[in-house]
Amino acid sequence: MLQRVMPELMGLRHVLVLNDEAHHCYRERPDANGSGGNGGDADEREEALRNSEAARLWISGIEAVQRRLGRRRPARSADGGEAPSERVQRVVDLSATPFFLRGSGYAEGALFPWTACDFSLVDAIECGIVKLPRVPVSDNVPGDEMPVYRELWRHIGKEMPHGSRRGPVKTDPLSLPAKLKTALDMLYGHYETTFRMWRAAAAGGAGDAPPPCFIVVCNSTATSKLVADYIAGFEREDGGFEEGRLPLFANFDEAGNRL
Repeated sequence: MLQRVMPELMGLRHVLVLNDEAHHCYRERPDANGSGGNGGDADEREEALRNSEAARLWISGIEAVQRRLGRRRPARSADGGEAPSERVQRVVDLSATPFFLRGSGYAEGALFPWTACDFSLVDAIECGIVKLPRVPVSDNVPGDEMPVYRELWRHIGKEMPHGSRRGPVKTDPLSLPAKLKTALDMLYGHYETTFRMWRAAAAGGAGDAPPPCFIVVCNSTATSKLVADYIAGFEREDGGFEEGRLPLFANFDEAGNRL
C-alpha cells in the first residue's frame, strides 16, 4: 500500500506528516465498541459510524508508515552507535474544527487534548480569513420574538426527511417546506445582485477575481440532495426533467440538456 501511495517517500529517513482537516484523523476511544456514539436518529448514527471509520482509516495509514519505515535496519552513526531508524518524526494536525466528532467515543465537540491554538470562527471572520456567512434577514412571520430564519431548522425539521441519500427517501424536491424555499430565494436574490456586480467588473477588466460563492449547509446528505435538486434541477423517474429553481445554478437548459 505504501509503495503504491507514496513510493517517493519510502527511502526517506525522516517523515513529517501534515494532516489537513485533521478532525477526520484520530483513534476512537478504546471502549467505544464501534457503536458510532449513542442516541440520535438512524441518520445521525450512520453519520457517526462514517466519521469513525474515516478517522480510523486515516490514522491507520499513518501508523502503517511508521511501522514499515521503522522496521528498516538502522544505520550507524559517526560515533559507531545506531542512528535512529527511518520513521515518522512528527505529526502536525491542522483543522478549523479541532475536536472529536460524533462516533469517536469521546464527548462530541470536545477539543483534541493536543490542540496548541484554538482561533475562534468569529475572530477568523472579523480578520477576513474565512468566508462571511449570511442568513436571511427579512422575516415575513410577524409576532415571533426571534426571526424564523435565524434558526431555520428548528422550524422545518419535522417536515424534512430523515435518513441518508442512499436510503429509501423518496421526498419530492419541489415539496420542500415553504420557509426553506423562501429562505433560499432570499439568499439567492442577494447572490444574484452580487454576481451581476462581479460580472460587470470582470467585463470591465477588473482582473481574474473569482465569482461569489453560494454555499448551503444542511444537516444530512438526505437533505442536501433534496436542496441541490431544488436549486439546480433534476431528472424525473419518467425520464423528464425539472428546471432548477435558482437559474444561475441550473444544471439543465430549457430543452432539458445538461449544462
